[in-house]
Amino acid sequence: MLEQIGNKPYFKFQISSEQAPKYIYQYPCDNPFCGCDRSVFKIYNALEDIESDRFECAFDVSCNSKFLKKNVFIEQSKERKKLVRKYLKVFQKNLTTEDWAITKILHTQQKERLIKEYNPAKIENPYLFHIMHGEDLTMMIPFHEIHPLAFSFPFTYQDTEYTISDIHCKIRACPCTDVAIELDHTDSIEFRYDYANSIIDTPKYQWVVDALKETYEDFDERLKERSNKVKRLFELHIEHIEALIRKKAKARKAKLLTSRSVGKNAPCSCGSGKKYKRCCGK
Repeated sequence: MLEQIGNKPYFKFQISSEQAPKYIYQYPCDNPFCGCDRSVFKIYNALEDIESDRFECAFDVSCNSKFLKKNVFIEQSKERKKLVRKYLKVFQKNLTTEDWAITKILHTQQKERLIKEYNPAKIENPYLFHIMHGEDLTMMIPFHEIHPLAFSFPFTYQDTEYTISDIHCKIRACPCTDVAIELDHTDSIEFRYDYANSIIDTPKYQWVVDALKETYEDFDERLKERSNKVKRLFELHIEHIEALIRKKAKARKAKLLTSRSVGKNAPCSCGSGKKYKRCCGK
């Protein structure tokens, strides 16, 4: 039913031979830290309407679960809502397995582009690092933990397909250019790679780096971009993490003071009615 136009994230479709073709532009969720499969389909009467965003109607698409539904975030008139109901029925009935596969690929590609291009300082909904990253500054973080749909550098070596996880230092002041590389779906292949000097700490895995650089000429530059992005994100939100640490320390101190002043068999000071040893004193 859907005919992709070149490598663009839009399609041409025709409900019947008597009707003129229409066009769909696929917009992914615009949060780079979100791993959802949600996209928005906007329907246009002509290609030139896409640039000016003169759309006929819009609805949500879940690429993995193959589910279509109304969009509650885009304000639409009664006429548009009627069209949405009409198109939902048509697409739910006529979209093929191949159509769904294309929408899933395009969703991932659009998301990868968003992750590559966004500015950490201007992001509206920042990534919130877990408190453990503030308690242990030496702990590295996988890029995919921050961006679940980030590009995973697929490559082939000796007829076997691989993808990688790249794990980064998060301290902006740290001059290191090391990244920990793990091969996904393998139990033991893990090593450190210095992207600035092309040095690997485990020579027997040099074939991984060679295959990656043969597949992606800009592999080192892309690792550098990712590393800088992780460090910038952590720098921007360190105050939030420090506040969480202070809050945790305050709660620990309060619990310690309470445990010293309340007997184990006394009613708990929280008002639960339980003995202290069965409640907050556990």
